[in-house]
Amino acid sequence: MNRLVRIFSKHYVLILFIFLQVVSLVVIFQGKNYHRSIFINSLNDFTGGTYSMISNYQQYFNLKEDNLSLSMQNADLLAVAPSSIQKVNSEYILASDSLYRQKYVFRNAQVIDNSINKKNNFFVLNLGANDGMMAEMGVITGNGVVGMIVQVSDHFSKAISFLNSDTRVSCKVKRNDAVGILYWDGLDSKSAVLEDLPLTTQILEGDTIMTSGYSSIYPKGIIVGVVTSVKENFEKQMLDIHIDLSLDYNTINHVYVVENLYKEELQYLKNTPIND
Repeated sequence: MNRLVRIFSKHYVLILFIFLQVVSLVVIFQGKNYHRSIFINSLNDFTGGTYSMISNYQQYFNLKEDNLSLSMQNADLLAVAPSSIQKVNSEYILASDSLYRQKYVFRNAQVIDNSINKKNNFFVLNLGANDGMMAEMGVITGNGVVGMIVQVSDHFSKAISFLNSDTRVSCKVKRNDAVGILYWDGLDSKSAVLEDLPLTTQILEGDTIMTSGYSSIYPKGIIVGVVTSVKENFEKQMLDIHIDLSLDYNTINHVYVVENLYKEELQYLKNTPIND
């Protein structure tokens, strides 16, 4: 008690000043609606700004985890999409899902190394043989074709990029199902060329180009770009078609690795000669 008295005696001027300030503020804010509203609004602005700042920091630090979670959910959704399942029997209708058989498996992966400025570009994924990865699996995103696995170690995979002189992808025009071959001409990472379409093919600027599904590597219906120019090549009797790619290869991060469960069966059938 004596200690409190000594502290008050020493600092009574400061204590009295703070007390009078508090009393004055209470009188002002209680008696004047204008001042009270200013005080409350200022307090709300300060509190709201603080919460917003904390929320922004939390969202920033959780962004990587959220993106990974969304990618895994998208992989599950892709696996049950109509383009990923194959009908077993068209003559019977079953109440369960046994009418359909899984055709593709999608694995969520992260790009840990990537190049776009070379003639033959490659990228590396954080999944390997221990994760079920194998050569000749396709790699896609929701915005287009990324490439194909060519080499696998226990924990990592190397893939040939679409931005590679050796890459060819079977594609078709969404509007009329005309089929051609899409490849990168090495000039711009944002554009590509669609070839093998005759002069009689009806192609318009703005037409959407997507995967045909004829390949055992990529599912059909993946949007890869939009036609920007169409020219007649009378020497080849073909159309020269340029498209803008829908995928920015400089910013790829999370991708999906596609496993075709029927690939070996298809390859065997294609490679087996027809007996007369």
